[in-house]
Amino acid sequence: MTRQHHSFCATEVGPVAHGLLKGGEKFRGQVIAVFNPVFYVEFEAEILCVTRSGVDHGPISLVTSAPGDLEWPKLQLEPGQSAHSIDGRIVISDGLEILYAPAKKWMPPSFLNLPDPNVVERGLEQARNIAVGLNRSDGLAGFLADDHVPESLDLVGSAAAGPIAEARNWLSSQFAGMETDREWARRLIGLGPGLTPSGDDFLGGFMIAVHALGRGDIAKRIWADIGESAHASTNAISFAFLSAASKGWGSSSLHAALEAVVSGQNPAAAIASLARQGHSSGLDAFAGVTSAIQFWSKHRCELIS
Repeated sequence: MTRQHHSFCATEVGPVAHGLLKGGEKFRGQVIAVFNPVFYVEFEAEILCVTRSGVDHGPISLVTSAPGDLEWPKLQLEPGQSAHSIDGRIVISDGLEILYAPAKKWMPPSFLNLPDPNVVERGLEQARNIAVGLNRSDGLAGFLADDHVPESLDLVGSAAAGPIAEARNWLSSQFAGMETDREWARRLIGLGPGLTPSGDDFLGGFMIAVHALGRGDIAKRIWADIGESAHASTNAISFAFLSAASKGWGSSSLHAALEAVVSGQNPAAAIASLARQGHSSGLDAFAGVTSAIQFWSKHRCELIS
């Protein structure tokens, strides 16, 4: 049976994907994972996430003109299929072609000035109130609440509780100019099931928030210390998202939620979008964001008072 050929144009490209594709070099690789809304291609040890329209932008994403109801597996996409990039196009096993030259570069927003900690507290309070209504027992969403204690049967939450408490204390020490151990970060890597384990998502959100709050140096120190071991402790796709997070880059919904919190606005819409990301990935990452913001806000208030 002859395979039907499909062709789409890319509309936007994330910063990591842009860095890979901008020169138009020839790459060879393969499809490594296929899901209804996205599929992943590995080129030269870099991961590219190809999406249909309506899917969140992200640092490794190539957003295409494929319709929002398209399911990639129905195009006979499968892991292991060959992929190559040539002349501004990505070709998958001669059955799918994506023209990426017209794509615009997407970048997450950045803050021109440091947020007001009093305003941030309002945003955090709104986020906590929303978290109470989520009633999510899976992943690490429970840690959006200050006093969360995982149930005994919550193996992932119980394993993460110690490292998360240490992460918050460690960040406080960093703001005070003290250097302490980053073993807590290693203990989060690869923690939990799924394509992007909950511990990875939490750590990614944590680093993204620290970057957004003007302390990208702290996130870079974390990654310099744990990046090599992370490569061996989690899968290639999650590692790619973590590497991007160390530069301050995450999904568009995560940045929208972060921006709402630090500006004291209601983050409900962004949190609802995050709740639809993966099994628990979006909310796990947001728990990392709020943990970092909370201790940054506490530190800033102490400096001002």
